Amino acid sequence: MNKPEIRFEGFNDEWEKQKLGEIAEVIDGDRGVNYPSSDDFNEYGHTLFLSATNITKNGFLLDSCQYINEEKSLSMGNGKLQLNDVVLTSRGSLGHVAWYHNEIHEKVPNSRINSGMLLLRANNNTSPGFIEQYLKSFIGQKQITTISFGSAQPQLTKKDVYNYFIVIPKDLKEQCIIGNFFHSLDDTISFKKQQCEQTANIKKAMLEKMFTKKGENVPEIRFDGFNDEWGKRKLKDMIEYKNGKGHEDKQSEYGKYELINLNSISIDGGLKDSGKFIDETNETLLLNDLVMILSDVAHGDLLGRVAIIPENNKYVLNQRVALLRPNETVIPLYLFFHINAHQEYFKSQGAGMAQLNISRGSVENFESYVPTEKEEQIAIGNFFHSLDTLIEAQQQEIDKLQNIKKALLNKMFV
Repeated sequence: MNKPEIRFEGFNDEWEKQKLGEIAEVIDGDRGVNYPSSDDFNEYGHTLFLSATNITKNGFLLDSCQYINEEKSLSMGNGKLQLNDVVLTSRGSLGHVAWYHNEIHEKVPNSRINSGMLLLRANNNTSPGFIEQYLKSFIGQKQITTISFGSAQPQLTKKDVYNYFIVIPKDLKEQCIIGNFFHSLDDTISFKKQQCEQTANIKKAMLEKMFTKKGENVPEIRFDGFNDEWGKRKLKDMIEYKNGKGHEDKQSEYGKYELINLNSISIDGGLKDSGKFIDETNETLLLNDLVMILSDVAHGDLLGRVAIIPENNKYVLNQRVALLRPNETVIPLYLFFHINAHQEYFKSQGAGMAQLNISRGSVENFESYVPTEKEEQIAIGNFFHSLDTLIEAQQQEIDKLQNIKKALLNKMFV
């Protein structure tokens, strides 16, 4: 039966199967003689010229845009967007969909698509929001894959999209309710992402201002009540250093102790599952130990990055990762953020070609200014920990909403 698993109350009729081209006009992007050349593009201008990079899985991305002037736009044929058009990428990043609704139209009232996209212009009995969400659903994306051709660069033709079958409610009201529901959910997810990005930007700014810059012995921003100059110290005076050992001959996908390897530390200092375990060891890591990446690929962005161990006797250090065990002169949580705030130093110490490495000497001789009062270290560590906790909670909320949307997209379409 052509009925979805989940429906809004009050709707019971079967949906009907129709060709997309019979409920919406399918329009190519312009490929004519007046197609813009590289000299026609500007960062600002009259008409936004959309490329596949501006259409993501989540809709319009109005960053890194290219514009053409009004004269060039008027000289072109197909591809000018009208309010409520649906944009579908037909080459390269295949099957990305975006609805040119009021909010986007107000931001960029003059827009055109390039030759790697198609416009779907719904008729009066069809909701463009429903078309957008149907094409984003698992059912819609699977069918797009089915009708595409080419391996190196998959493509969709105007004819194939015209003949694309869509199962749609007969009642326009039901179409609109479904489209608006998912559009509202998208807006909520977008808002939550903006909140998370704002928190991450606050953390980034504070990392630059709450630790000392080169040649300075106090940071730009401090908590009230702390006025003493920070003391210059080498890392070796605050830690016990040990290199990890090789365990490749006895590691497996299951075991008593998880290995800390080069895949265990994220770019933001988070601890990730390595998926590698051993059953026997003479030495485990302890709560509040720091572990540092000593080897990275040529760009070196992970070189010197540290994570903090959350519990005793669960983890074992593998080779090319170092143990930095803080001594009584420094607060571990403070040192964790302190080292990660000075990644420029560790990256500069990398040696090698395809893979960069840093030595024990480079790590231990890292010298910087540190608060002389432990209370200030505690305050700084706790502040950044609270930001990380907030970012994690915000990201979990985003993930939850995205999973809800994914599940509903699979259950509310036929």
